[in-house]
Amino acid sequence: MTSTLRAKRVLLIGIAVIVIVGAILAWALLSDSDHPVSAGQSIVVTVTAASLEDMYGYQFNLNFDHDQLELTRTVARVPDMMIFSRTLSDHELVGSTMVGERDGISGRNIAVSEIIFVALQDLNLSEFDVSITSVNIVRSDMEYIEDIEGWTLSKSVQP
Repeated sequence: MTSTLRAKRVLLIGIAVIVIVGAILAWALLSDSDHPVSAGQSIVVTVTAASLEDMYGYQFNLNFDHDQLELTRTVARVPDMMIFSRTLSDHELVGSTMVGERDGISGRNIAVSEIIFVALQDLNLSEFDVSITSVNIVRSDMEYIEDIEGWTLSKSVQP
């Protein structure tokens, strides 16, 4: 193969890589950007723990604007966990636990729950105010640990 042909091939591969990387970056930016949400559409909030060690159960305070959103359902994402939610005066208490004697869950970047809302007004996805505070866990030996850090939320719109 001549050096000119080789240079053209390297140039074309380089351009293809740049186009692919650009498309991936554009997709990532658009997936986190302001998506319009219409009143009545479902919004799914996924709660993810950055790191878990022997977690048998958890609870956190779910804070959201009741004028923007209506909570419709909570879903445990960890197998064999039962989930609950309870409306309190200024937040929703959400928790989940395993049942019976067993080892807790360990790992990184584990989606622990999904909270499904219905939008009560037209807004962009980023304008819906949702947060969690006071994250506490219980380990399988029943050790209770308060104010766990590293739990995050991601929002998406259900079609």
